[in-house]
Amino acid sequence: MNPQPTMPFGRHKGAPLEALPTSYLSWLTGLETLHDPLKTSVVEELARRELEARAAPPAMEDVQRAAVNIVKMGYHELAKKSHPDRGGTHAQMVNLNLAYRTLVAKLDSLTP
Repeated sequence: MNPQPTMPFGRHKGAPLEALPTSYLSWLTGLETLHDPLKTSVVEELARRELEARAAPPAMEDVQRAAVNIVKMGYHELAKKSHPDRGGTHAQMVNLNLAYRTLVAKLDSLTP
């Protein structure tokens, strides 16, 4: 088994590639002065992380946070049209507020 390659220079000198931030590895791939075997190891580590990210299901908290953001964004867009000051009616705004609170409460109840 080959030992894990380490970073030979820079602020991460001596650190294993698997411990480096993905943004740093991506930056390294753009360096014209980066040569093999380090360049190959960096590309392989990025590919390994990509495969790992695809295989891992998203955390429920991340899905829930995204869902709440979608509801919020939709609410704000609809509020621009439904608000009485923007041509909507009081009843439209009341219904929109009720729908928003109901959806957010349902999403909050999904928390493990």
